[in-house]
Amino acid sequence: MRIATGAMMHETNTFTHMRTGLGAFTCAEGEEVYGIQRWRGTVLDGIFDTLRSGGAELVPAFFARTLPSGTVKRSAYDYIKSKILSGIEKAGTLDGICLALHGSMAVEGMADPQGDLLAELRKITGPGIPIVCPLDMHATVTRKMIENADAFCAYRTAPHIDEYMTGARAAGLLLTSVKSRKKLTTCMRKLPILIAGEKTETDTSPTKELFENLAEMDNEEGILSASYVLGFPWADSVNNGVAALTVGFFDNLPLLDSAAIRLAAAFDHVKEQFDFTTEAHSPEETIEIALRQGSRPVIISDSGDNPTAGASQDSSIMIKLLMDKNVKGALVTAISDKQSYENCFNTGVGKEACLSLGTLKPGSGEASPLSIPVTVKNIARSGNMDYAVVEHDGIDVVISKDRVEVSEPGYMEELGLNLKDYRVIVVKSGYLSPKYRSIAARNMLALTAGDTCEILEELPYKITPRPIFPLDR
Repeated sequence: MRIATGAMMHETNTFTHMRTGLGAFTCAEGEEVYGIQRWRGTVLDGIFDTLRSGGAELVPAFFARTLPSGTVKRSAYDYIKSKILSGIEKAGTLDGICLALHGSMAVEGMADPQGDLLAELRKITGPGIPIVCPLDMHATVTRKMIENADAFCAYRTAPHIDEYMTGARAAGLLLTSVKSRKKLTTCMRKLPILIAGEKTETDTSPTKELFENLAEMDNEEGILSASYVLGFPWADSVNNGVAALTVGFFDNLPLLDSAAIRLAAAFDHVKEQFDFTTEAHSPEETIEIALRQGSRPVIISDSGDNPTAGASQDSSIMIKLLMDKNVKGALVTAISDKQSYENCFNTGVGKEACLSLGTLKPGSGEASPLSIPVTVKNIARSGNMDYAVVEHDGIDVVISKDRVEVSEPGYMEELGLNLKDYRVIVVKSGYLSPKYRSIAARNMLALTAGDTCEILEELPYKITPRPIFPLDR
């Protein structure tokens, strides 16, 4: 039993001025994938381990993944697509394919790149080879995707702590199909709803109950998997919306369709109940509340500049507000500014520098930096990223050389920072990871401006089908 594997994973924010080239992706061809440490324990390991334990011979093709960012350049997509297709075409006789997708990639001049990739893959394999794809919870599933792959299953936790398990579930579906020689199919029902992840953490209602129902539905006769995919609100797409997916064998199609309708109806019934799962206020209010808080640290998410949802990570608004309110004992992490990092690096630790830091007009693409004198406290590397730590009048700021995910606090210890020393910590994030929450005396969302503005009604949607909730109630 020979199974080909591959990946094309990117969550695309179409509201940012950034564009994503091939150089932004971590790529691996063939068995190189097994050596990429940052991918250990992810959806890919779930696929690999499950297929091996099921007796399959793995045939790795091509893998590409990167941090969420702006629209992918067509040349980058064409390269990734050609490498996946050629790798699978050269693989010889196959019994199945497990292809990891994010599901919300946007490409220059293309409405549905995931559907395009799967359609071209299906031309190579013909109709008889099962194709199964694990997806991110925030995938935007299209009819073309459904028509050209046999089965999809999505993450069921937000924050996404079940990547490995989702990869394992997808590989398990594929093995079931190959070993039984029975065709899988996916039924989909879409809902005209836009919803942010900060309103759908899976340990809070109504998301908790909806996703618990998925696990129960898995055990219903004739249903092998059930998923909600919530779409990605920071993209303007003709395919936007929430979807309910059910997977089973083709001969159970009527039952699967009925189950997808039930799932969609349950979600639609509670759409008015979704609200921020973290207390949310204006940026000014979050700082004022933090200053009244007796215990420390208070952690504030700069939600409009969240790199894990594709923001440019260069807003200096929260730094300016902390300065204006004369806050002492504060930390802002991390603002991406290559020029400021290099200024600090060239200046040296212990010396003073004057920085033109980030932008005070996030989301505009305009140069409107914050001029700020600082003392360079540290220059260090953590993981694969270079950082500078600077201080201005009781406010520490972590500057990263490039955009970086800061959803886990461990890197700050490597920079010599003790989070419990701070009264207020501002993190470029949406909802906080469990590790940040374990540290926080209180945590809040600052509803800041930027590429990932949480007030969806303020975003400039142009091609998203209307009416759609909550834009059109």
